[in-house]
Amino acid sequence: MSVVPPVPGDHGLPAVAEKPIVRPGPNGEFGVVAALCEVMAALPNIGKDDKSPEGYNYRGIEAITRHVQPLFAKHKVLTLPAAEVLGTVPSPAMKDGWQDVIMRVEWTLVHTDGSSLTAVTNGIGRDRTDKGANKAQQQAYKYLLLHVLCIADGKDDADGLTYEQDRQLDALASTVEQVAEFHETLNRLGDDQKAALKAWFAKNRIPKVEKATAEQAARAITQAHELLSSSPTPVEQFGPPEPVGAT
Repeated sequence: MSVVPPVPGDHGLPAVAEKPIVRPGPNGEFGVVAALCEVMAALPNIGKDDKSPEGYNYRGIEAITRHVQPLFAKHKVLTLPAAEVLGTVPSPAMKDGWQDVIMRVEWTLVHTDGSSLTAVTNGIGRDRTDKGANKAQQQAYKYLLLHVLCIADGKDDADGLTYEQDRQLDALASTVEQVAEFHETLNRLGDDQKAALKAWFAKNRIPKVEKATAEQAARAITQAHELLSSSPTPVEQFGPPEPVGAT
């Protein structure tokens, strides 16, 4: 099994997925298959409950391993990785030394009866320090678990969204008028005020106004107006103008 995340064509990831291999134990047992089925049966839905600084929801590796680790221990399954760095390339459209580390990881899930399942996943880790390889391997592990164990998100089902529900979601989104008012106010802010507003967005985990809900957009507009009203007027900043003809 190989999961290749969508990436630019120059990353050099294999175009053909590698097939998984299931090996029996020395006495012909396939305990690893039965154990993985037991783990699948016991796993709950794992939703996208983590939120990025940009405001979108995602399912982090810790949210998955929190459930999987005790079940692997209970059913006697061990995970062994063999990682290989395929390349390191500049991150597309990024500056300041950002790089993508591309990894191929061969995972062997071993049962105590000696049977095993070997699968390959790929990962890309984007970073500008020394954490790119770690991020790539975490991504590869997440996709291994998602696909081998058929991990589901009970709320993440596009087929389950009705027309009426879709209309309700649209009604919650920020309006064109809200977006225009926010940007009009934003353009009147100074650099320090814009930095403070950006920090407020991050602290409150609010996405860009164009992607925010109407309630979030209203809060952002209020915050922008408050920052604007807190700025000194020209008289407060520079003092009253001198009378005409003053020397």
